[in-house]
Amino acid sequence: MPVDPGAIAGMEQFIGRREESIDEAIAAWRRALTERDLSIAAVALAEPLEFYAAETRVKPLFSPKQLKAMRKAALAALEGQLDPTQIERVGMRVGQLNELPAAARLRAAIDADRVPCNDEEFEPP
Repeated sequence: MPVDPGAIAGMEQFIGRREESIDEAIAAWRRALTERDLSIAAVALAEPLEFYAAETRVKPLFSPKQLKAMRKAALAALEGQLDPTQIERVGMRVGQLNELPAAARLRAAIDADRVPCNDEEFEPP
């Protein structure tokens, strides 16, 4: 169920746009506030960060041509040693090399939106 960004004073003015990912982040944050089970609350607290950073894009580290060459080289180096499941996993992992970890996507989103945040605030406790 979409959450009206106006439900949090100034939200739409702050972000300058209405986005479904922001609505979902607010809904997850609200779920975390009312959850009694701490493990469920912890997951609910992580969700807003994931929703917030979900659409963040950064320049890929590797071109499609490089990814194809890496996959081919890895499979050639292991030729005859892998079963079909392992071959599939190698291809999948090479294909994920341009995907940022969640923390890096979050930092990119924070930087892109110019959210005040210093390095100490971003580091785990």
